[in-house]
Amino acid sequence: NILDTSARIIRRHRESDTSISYNGDDIARDMLQAYLDTAGECELSYTNSNGDIVQLGFVEVTARAFRLSFDPYHCAELRWGAKGEELNSCQMDSVKWKWYENEQFLRNQIERRYEDRMGFTVEELTKPGPGNGVIEPPVIDVVRFLESGTDRSHPSNRPSAYTAAGQ
Repeated sequence: NILDTSARIIRRHRESDTSISYNGDDIARDMLQAYLDTAGECELSYTNSNGDIVQLGFVEVTARAFRLSFDPYHCAELRWGAKGEELNSCQMDSVKWKWYENEQFLRNQIERRYEDRMGFTVEELTKPGPGNGVIEPPVIDVVRFLESGTDRSHPSNRPSAYTAAGQ
């Protein structure tokens, strides 16, 4: 993934790895600019519950990753991780809202196995447990990582869930 790859490139550059060819003076800043330039070219849109088109940029969708609902019974706004004023057009009853809230632990878990049970009740999802999610989502925010000066000791820069052992 891009976060762990960025960390490896920066580390290898700082270690003077000759396979990293970079002539600038701030590799993290330049990588951030390259990421933002490329991400800025990717725009997404969805139609909200009122029939209006909502435009989203790639960086914004990435920031919403763990709010994106996978539940087909939720409004489009929740499926795209809306909050605040953007969420005003979503019309759901209290039962659907409870499902959305309780499914957060499932949304926090990147990897799902096919053998995992999925027939949970809304009550079974009130806390994480085997097969029904995790408390905290993994760190995937490459922008925040690159803006931080790449201090991996900062809590926002802990290794992501994608990090493979030994890398």
